[in-house]
Amino acid sequence: GGGTVTVGNGLTPSANNAKTSRILVEKEGELRQTAGEFIIANRVDNGVAYNGVVTNEGSLAAYDFFVGGYGNGEMVNDGDLTVANKFVLARQAGSSGTFIHRGGTITHTGNGSQALRVGNYGTGLFRIDAPLAFVNEMVVAGNQSGSKGTLVVNEALSGLKILKLGENADSEGLLELNGASITVNATTAATTSESGHAVWVGSIDETAGSDNAQKGVGFDLKTANIRAIAVIVFSPPESRFIF
Repeated sequence: GGGTVTVGNGLTPSANNAKTSRILVEKEGELRQTAGEFIIANRVDNGVAYNGVVTNEGSLAAYDFFVGGYGNGEMVNDGDLTVANKFVLARQAGSSGTFIHRGGTITHTGNGSQALRVGNYGTGLFRIDAPLAFVNEMVVAGNQSGSKGTLVVNEALSGLKILKLGENADSEGLLELNGASITVNATTAATTSESGHAVWVGSIDETAGSDNAQKGVGFDLKTANIRAIAVIVFSPPESRFIF
């Protein structure tokens, strides 16, 4: 049978000297972090990044969840993951964060105010190898200047309200659709604060006189005054967006 481990504050699995700190949540096991930050790989010593890997086959709950703080973090999900607040891959410059979804569920209860950020200041990768259904999730691939975020969709991804590829100046967002689909269930209300755009490819100029008065749901290619790089790679003919 499984057991439950509860952590009342921060948790940072990290190891240096070419080693890797590992946590495995087995089937029927539970790991619950109720406050603070859960950071996979959060240190750099003498220019050498720490490494950390978490594999979830049971049930894992985190408050603020970072895959790659200052180091190289990896998360493999094949169980039930719940994130209450921040959900970030590659938090700091020079970090890397890789998330591989192989099965199970992901519930981001903090998504009303916190986006899933794939590459915040560092290099993030979110790979979907099993169907994944979010609920009103905003996903940002490539957030801050110097970041790179890659979203690889090998199976159906649904439940997005907004998808952004390249959020700020000198960020880079890449989407690979490999015979899969992405469903964006945005409404005008859901996207009002985002100038009405459900899918952003590149950044949009939010200054006066731009198209920020436009409302509604749309697929917009924007590479305006904020310079960001955004690329979508389709593997036709199966890949598709669904609105």
